[in-house]
Amino acid sequence: MIVECPACRARYDASGRAPGSRFRCRCGAEVTIGQPGADAGTLDCPRCGAPASPDSTSCAYCHAALALVGCPRCLGRVFAGARFCQHCGAPLEVPAQPLAAAAATMRCPRCPESSGARLAPRAVGKTHLEECPACAGTWVDGQTFAAIVADRDRQAALASALPGLTAEARPVPEAEVRYLKCPDCARLMNRENFGRRSGVVVDVCKAHGVWFDGGELGEVVGFVMRGGLDESRRRELEEARQELQRRRAELGEETVEGGALELGGRDGASLLERVLRLLR
Repeated sequence: MIVECPACRARYDASGRAPGSRFRCRCGAEVTIGQPGADAGTLDCPRCGAPASPDSTSCAYCHAALALVGCPRCLGRVFAGARFCQHCGAPLEVPAQPLAAAAATMRCPRCPESSGARLAPRAVGKTHLEECPACAGTWVDGQTFAAIVADRDRQAALASALPGLTAEARPVPEAEVRYLKCPDCARLMNRENFGRRSGVVVDVCKAHGVWFDGGELGEVVGFVMRGGLDESRRRELEEARQELQRRRAELGEETVEGGALELGGRDGASLLERVLRLLR
């Protein structure tokens, strides 16, 4: 059974633990293991979307095998393989950690291994962070970082607690590059200039989260609050439009006029898909 911490949204595999028992999440919040709901109502097949009874063992339309599991957030019954809970809308494909991870602390990816530096939980408003007391770096899991970028209340709370929010965009420093290991899975992370123009180079593990060196999280939040991310998206869209015009001109086709994107041909279609992705 997968359960979710109500404070930081971390998920744990609590298989074998009795309903009603409790444990403490890594963020410090106490989590109670609940009892999944008994009445699921009519559910949708996770493969074809057809309605199915919770008692069904296979879909009457696509014949996919069906099995009930509990939503980690609301404990409502859903079919295994569903992407979202039909009761509360929570995403269901978020990976869960072993329950033992709740009591564990992660090693700092920036400090030398010989230092033994570990990350400590910190709550800023409703945002859960993992900070290194030695180097002042910050680890933010993927769900939390997406919430920070989308939620102005979270940004405002961080603005009063983190340094660097008044810093202007700066060039990427030409220092010796060192790729860091994800503190969660220990795989090497990618280095990315956040928003392509913020000048803040962060370390990203696509599966687990983002590492910010000291002061960088504040700079990134400030960049988002100043509209930098929206401006970056606008510029990417304009660059895609210009590239589309250039490609059509090379093919001897009429250039795009008035902002219309009336495309033909295999190459044009791929560029249109790129533009649509930028708008999502």
